[in-house]
Amino acid sequence: MKKLLYSILDTLGISTEYHDEEERIEIAKGAAGAANEILRLIGDTYTLVEWPYSQEYMDEEWFEDEAVLSADSSYFIPTRYVEGLEVIE
Repeated sequence: MKKLLYSILDTLGISTEYHDEEERIEIAKGAAGAANEILRLIGDTYTLVEWPYSQEYMDEEWFEDEAVLSADSSYFIPTRYVEGLEVIE
């Protein structure tokens, strides 16, 4: 468990070298909790849909609110809308 929590801190670039072990664990738990909250708020997974395939989604009523422009007319589309993929909700 400690190894996982320390790995989270390293991944996030959070330095704990001046903290004792108990403080490092608490900092890591806080970081993990924040990451879980972000994932909970996002709630959706997105799939990158490249041009010209992204065109077929542009007329959908949800598109302007939920699709995210990537590059070269590619869009991140909520996976639940992507045809041909089995999505478990």
